[in-house]
Amino acid sequence: MKKRIVSALMAFALLFGSTVALPESVVTDSTSITASAEVNTDTSGKCGENVNWSLSGDGVLTISGTGKMYDYSYNTSPFYYRTDIKSVVINSGVTSVGNSAFGNCTNFTSISIPSSLISIGECAFNDCQSLSSVSIPSSVTNIGERAFQSCISLKNIIIPSSIKNIDNYTFNWCTNLESITIPFGVTSIGDSAFWHCISLTSISIPESVTSIGDDAFIDCESLISVIIPKSVSNIGGRAFTGTKWLENQQLKDPFVVINGILIDGQTYTGTTFNIPDGVKKIGSRSFEKCKNLYCITIPECVESIETRAFCECTNLNSVLLPDSIVHIGGAAFEKCTSLISITIPDNITSIEWDTFQCCSNLNSVFIPNSVISIGSEAFENCCELLSITIPNSVTSIGRSAFCNCSNLTSVNISSNVTSIGYNAFKNTKWLEDQRNKDQMVVVNGILIDGCTCSGDVTIPNTVTSIGSDAFYDCSSLTHVTIPWSVKNIGPEAFLDCTNLKFITIPSNVTSIGDNAIGYYYDPFFDDYDQRYKKVEGFTIKGLKDSAAEKYATDNGFAFEVLADLKITKQPTNVTVAKAGDTATFSVTASGTGLKYEWYVKDPGGSWIKTGATSNKYSVSVTAARDGRQVFCKVIDAYGNSARSNIVTATIDVQLAITAQPTNVTVAKAGDTASFSVTATGNGLKYEWYIKDIGGSWTKVGSTSNKYSVALKDTRNGRQVFCKVIDSTGTFVKSDIVTATIKGTVVITKQPTNVTVTKAGNTASFSVTALGSNLKYEWYIKDPGGNWTKTGATSNKYSVSVTAARNGRQVFCKVIDSSTKNFAKSNTVTAKIK
Repeated sequence: MKKRIVSALMAFALLFGSTVALPESVVTDSTSITASAEVNTDTSGKCGENVNWSLSGDGVLTISGTGKMYDYSYNTSPFYYRTDIKSVVINSGVTSVGNSAFGNCTNFTSISIPSSLISIGECAFNDCQSLSSVSIPSSVTNIGERAFQSCISLKNIIIPSSIKNIDNYTFNWCTNLESITIPFGVTSIGDSAFWHCISLTSISIPESVTSIGDDAFIDCESLISVIIPKSVSNIGGRAFTGTKWLENQQLKDPFVVINGILIDGQTYTGTTFNIPDGVKKIGSRSFEKCKNLYCITIPECVESIETRAFCECTNLNSVLLPDSIVHIGGAAFEKCTSLISITIPDNITSIEWDTFQCCSNLNSVFIPNSVISIGSEAFENCCELLSITIPNSVTSIGRSAFCNCSNLTSVNISSNVTSIGYNAFKNTKWLEDQRNKDQMVVVNGILIDGCTCSGDVTIPNTVTSIGSDAFYDCSSLTHVTIPWSVKNIGPEAFLDCTNLKFITIPSNVTSIGDNAIGYYYDPFFDDYDQRYKKVEGFTIKGLKDSAAEKYATDNGFAFEVLADLKITKQPTNVTVAKAGDTATFSVTASGTGLKYEWYVKDPGGSWIKTGATSNKYSVSVTAARDGRQVFCKVIDAYGNSARSNIVTATIDVQLAITAQPTNVTVAKAGDTASFSVTATGNGLKYEWYIKDIGGSWTKVGSTSNKYSVALKDTRNGRQVFCKVIDSTGTFVKSDIVTATIKGTVVITKQPTNVTVTKAGNTASFSVTALGSNLKYEWYIKDPGGNWTKTGATSNKYSVSVTAARNGRQVFCKVIDSSTKNFAKSNTVTAKIK
């Protein structure tokens, strides 16, 4: 295992080590490449299904035809590194410039783009070093990543308003780019979009932009003027690092705050810091490597801590996270090696990747019930962590989440966790203790570890999923029996089980991960992609057209088809007329040497195997057994099994709602409003529907007879009803009820425009609202006049629409008994047809 990890890390380093620092064109020796590259002397050909190209003797490349150019991988384009191309003309009819189409065409200076063009692909003009100008027509709606990267002669560019996103690295290392026009309509500026555009002196970002990516303007050393509108709600890490503009901002205050986002504090050398009021986000990388910082105070106004915000603050040992925080980004506290304890705020739903990775002194963590998922490597290498309680809200734990938490002894995992990534608890005392109890560690039906297994092994039928790497390197394993309960086999589940020569996979298995069965790993093979080797003579046994056969076919393994076990007739639901009557179920199946096992579960109970061994099962349906669920497991002579549908025995009960939901008023915004419905009937299912003010009815995820919601301001006045459905598909709807916040006024039905047929006819308006002891004030404005308060004090207002009042505008102000809380309706109009 160690060899496999080390070799993988080396491959990772080789793959990414040189590309992170500088783009390819900056670090490439063009002379050596030109000398070793084969010169392309073609002068014509195809570059799309219906697109052709031709190169004239004076170096003019013409692209003609209709439709899209081909997308090319790096250096496969017929134009790659063509120094004989001086200019490019794309004729009308061509709709796209393909990926990497003109990469490293270092001598062409101009390009003509037609109005038929819609898309410019990734790396389309990458490293076109002589291209000094380009006019992009308004027909273009997409410019791909690195499209103009390292176009070092490009001085200015106007982005058309049809472009919505400036993608990652689009103008990266355009070192002579002096000006760029970003139009209204662009909503985001991607990561490193203008990295090292050292001639750029000013940038005006329009109000349509909401997001600026990581390193967007990093090392734009001449950039002195930056206009950032209030619309920008996200600014990535180091977005303006290395610019004169940021240096000037830091002369005023070492912590630059833009639109409530603290974007840069990496130069801070102090030991303590209080985040100022008004900050909503602690930006990405904002305190990264502030190694002197040991105490940070975060006020209630902060809602988000972005990616790597406090990464490598190695002396940080005190941080209190207020409940206002709803998001903590990946690696936010990575390598905070002095951090001892942390309490996750109640509004966090996800602990993201690497959040507390390598916090080597962290010994106490509280995870609240709001958290749904724990990300990959979230607590990896937290070697002082002693215990962890996974709350009921969590459904997934990512790969290596607690890997190498060597002192982790106590782990309490709720039954709601349905996904556990590989190596999630590797090298923990807790996992060692589980192995001492049983050679196979199973959590909530997921077999996460079986590395101590050897010889002939039978996986228990409590297992529904065999996790990734579960039996990795069980070299002594010779035979394994997989039960009918297993649905999934994870990637590399039986990797390096070199003495396992065959395996029988039951038909219930629906997915088998990469290299799961029949492979061993060779870390010393030169080609990284070919290090997974097949176990010689390995055979897979299973049913035809199963996941087992597909895996064998896709991977080139021998496949032995077993006799086809099939359920040809399923049992059906039975409804008896009265308590005490008998319900009889039967199943019909085909196969060899069939055996039958019947299982039952009464309401509130668990599955129990009955003594019935034929293809029939009968039961007296008493009141206690009303709703009894039944299924049959059919087993053939090869150990393959098939499970019938689950059916139900019920006593006939009429469908009816016996207790309706009621209106709910909560004390303040954020409090929970809970609704419930009580009904009678057979096999009841519940569907809850909601409608917020101005919205439409939407089905929510709650499937019980209860529905709860945190009543934020935006949900004030939410309407709710429940649809109750019985086993026949018949349904009834509950009353529509409302959730409101105490002390607020909510307009639930707006007035509408009115058109009368002739002058003098009456126009009537009305408004419906929720609140305490409401009062109504109606206001009018005739054409050319001013707003005037009328005498109307009810929720209705009527007016005779004379010629002078034609076009009269109307709205209503609804006020509660406190006179402090009010809501204004929409403004509507009275017109003569």
